[in-house]
Amino acid sequence: MNLCIFSGRMTDNPSMSTRTWTKADGTAATGNVVNFTLACRQPGSDQALFVRVAAWNGLAKLVNEYGFKGKEMTVTGPARVETYIRSNGQPGVALGIRAESIEFHGPAKAEAQDAPAELVDPETGEIVTAPAGQAAADTPF
Repeated sequence: MNLCIFSGRMTDNPSMSTRTWTKADGTAATGNVVNFTLACRQPGSDQALFVRVAAWNGLAKLVNEYGFKGKEMTVTGPARVETYIRSNGQPGVALGIRAESIEFHGPAKAEAQDAPAELVDPETGEIVTAPAGQAAADTPF
């Protein structure tokens, strides 16, 4: 069974797009998708694990409406590991999850207008950033 649960904060504001693909029977299908990165604290470490999340259709609409940079959430779904070529030509590996369920935590969007622009570690007060070479733009999904 491939089922993972990640809790963390969104690293950017969501942006929904519509995708079209051909199904196995040859017919066309379309769906809404929101791709975003979730920064997850690792117990006993000051490092964050950055997980790419793909939310489709109804979940995409919810994330697009209620998600924002810094929004805390728990995402459940199957994990996938994909290889890709970074913009500098070097190979990369990314951990991702296709969301099957999402649980939002904390204040609603309207109440979070004064939310910090960066993710801050509550224990140390330090800004959490992606490790060198792991920029969100370099991930394939």
